[in-house]
Amino acid sequence: AEGWKTIMKHGDTLFIPSGHWHYIKYLTPSFSLTLRSLPKSTKKRLSFLKSLILHRPFDNLMRRAQGQKWVDYKNNVAKKRSNSTLDNE
Repeated sequence: AEGWKTIMKHGDTLFIPSGHWHYIKYLTPSFSLTLRSLPKSTKKRLSFLKSLILHRPFDNLMRRAQGQKWVDYKNNVAKKRSNSTLDNE
């Protein structure tokens, strides 16, 4: 895996292709907008629906239940996974 680190400024846009893992850390209070399109392949559509039906509601529930603790947990898991991937190269 190869990673990139960047600091975006007001008005910058970042395109992340479907299925690409990413981690975002906000340095200041920020606003982000995600635009998605319906995938063309059946496999990707099923993955999209799984995320929409299962993962998103669970994440929303955990954010309400645990607040920042849940966000911190997810950030730590993301860091561990990326470090593990980089260590295995």
